[in-house]
Amino acid sequence: MSNVRKALRSAIVDPKRAWRTAVAIVRGSLCVAWYRLRGKARIAFPFLVFERVRIAGPGRVAIGPRCVVHPNAFRGLSIVTLDRAARVTIGSDCNLGGLAIRCRESVIVGDRMMSARSLIQDTDFCAPTEHDRGASQIVIAGNAWLGGESLVLGGSHVGADAVLGWNACCDGHTVPEFHLVTGNPVVRPVPIPKLLDLTGTS
Repeated sequence: MSNVRKALRSAIVDPKRAWRTAVAIVRGSLCVAWYRLRGKARIAFPFLVFERVRIAGPGRVAIGPRCVVHPNAFRGLSIVTLDRAARVTIGSDCNLGGLAIRCRESVIVGDRMMSARSLIQDTDFCAPTEHDRGASQIVIAGNAWLGGESLVLGGSHVGADAVLGWNACCDGHTVPEFHLVTGNPVVRPVPIPKLLDLTGTS
């Protein structure tokens, strides 16, 4: 079931939630119109905004349909492109809670990604310095989950259905699909089916 359907279904049951959902739909529609008129981003309908959205910088941003911006410690969604050639692409049905993206080259996020207070940054520094390694593309495949306080830095590839644990730092690492990684920097990935077997929840 899509994010928007879930939100609408829960709104039917709870009148307070219905009001918040209606406001989120209006805010999302205004965001879509505002950023399209300014040429900053192409956001597809429907787009639910429960928390502040900020998109800035000279690059291009595309957000797929049925995405939801939830409140979190990072105050919603913040995307800053640092170069005209920068490209940020976010798939459909994503839960973008407290997500900050800083992009100088390329950040690609697949469908149904879920974030909780996370930072995605493809470059070490916002302004080039003598110590800068440059920017490297980040790819986060579909259905991945970025746990709280997690960092995904340049050159990282997070596979489909993968999970970054709390406070994980993925710096140029590849996380295989359906694996869990933890640590700063991340340590050896653990297959999620193995974890389920160990806990007896499979």
